Amino acid sequence: MKSFYLKTLGCRLNQFESRMMAEELAAHHLTPADTPENADLIIVNSCTVTARADNKTLQYVRQMRHKNPAAKIALIGCMPQVAREKLLQMPEIDYILGNDEKNRIAEVILSNQRDQVTTLRTPSRLKLAVHASGNERVNLKIQDGCDNTCSYCLVTIARGPSRSIPLRQIHEKATEIAEQFPEIILSGVHIGTYGKDLPGTPTLAELVSLLLEIPTLNRLRLSSIEPTEIDAPLIELLQHPKLCKHLHIPLQSTHNIILERMNRHYTTQQAASVLEKIKQIDPNIKIGSDIITGFPGENDAIFAESFATLQTLPIDMLHVFPFSARPGTVAATLDGHVRHASITERAEILRDHSNKQQLAFDQSQIGTVRQVIFEADTGYLKGETDNYVSVVVPSNKSHKKVAWVKLCAPATQNAPLQGEFVP
Repeated sequence: MKSFYLKTLGCRLNQFESRMMAEELAAHHLTPADTPENADLIIVNSCTVTARADNKTLQYVRQMRHKNPAAKIALIGCMPQVAREKLLQMPEIDYILGNDEKNRIAEVILSNQRDQVTTLRTPSRLKLAVHASGNERVNLKIQDGCDNTCSYCLVTIARGPSRSIPLRQIHEKATEIAEQFPEIILSGVHIGTYGKDLPGTPTLAELVSLLLEIPTLNRLRLSSIEPTEIDAPLIELLQHPKLCKHLHIPLQSTHNIILERMNRHYTTQQAASVLEKIKQIDPNIKIGSDIITGFPGENDAIFAESFATLQTLPIDMLHVFPFSARPGTVAATLDGHVRHASITERAEILRDHSNKQQLAFDQSQIGTVRQVIFEADTGYLKGETDNYVSVVVPSNKSHKKVAWVKLCAPATQNAPLQGEFVP
């Protein structure tokens, strides 16, 4: 076995872990192939968030078996963790590997054992995963797993309990990559639980505070974080000039009846209080959220109440997810399922609201001066502010990667804001 091809499906975390696996395989003298047809080993990093994701994963496996019958095919990650018995019945798959096996991919492949899925019931040692997005920003995985039991989700089974990378290890890696990348993004499945499994139980706020002291760090961004895990120390840190003024806080619903059915462990009022405290620190902080629409029990009256509540909250953008019953979840067994047509209609209403909110927030930034990181693949003409506003400049002849820019009105409606360099 001399060459490998890695196919990544699903979430951003899978992308980081594929990069980690590729580096380990290369260290064991396997060469990455340009196409799966030319590879001796095809590794499919799977997603199982929905039934559709499962179908997409298996469809790809079957296609690869047809296109490259001589290759060994390894299916790794969340789907084997959840559906191991089913996958064992598929002769197309040579190796069935769980999420923990990503941390020792070369070892498990070279052992030539077909079935290697560690049950993720107890904490296990994690490897740091680093994934660069161009040469502007880099994702640093600080945690994996989830201790929540949301009724619509299988992440607790697929990813296991929350496990954290030791604080010193993260600090050392962040210090190293801060020299190269102007933005570091702290990532994981459930970063708000960072440190609860470590000696001394360091908190996310303590980790962030430590990283903000790195002299060469330009700016630090947090990935998605639950509303119940945004505490007072973390909110205070939002005043630090190096911490990006942008948070993604997945509420999933804005109705207490639906939140209870989702097993989300907070009320709309509690979430609203957190959002208001954040905006009090700085109204220029952009807040994004996730909303699932059409969850079982969300009748017309409850949706109307949810939407009315949503309109009162200081949320500047939404990721809208039409509910799709995932086999094996509690939500799939609940009563009160919503018609597909109603779900589609509600999703459009929510997306329209999101577009209006995002436009209003962007327009509120006109006249402000913010740091922009420009992207090389746009010729350094487009970039993002620290508070997640897209900006374009007419010219950047010196290819400035990082610059302070005054935000101006867009050239046309729905276009990104224009920027003027500030001396």
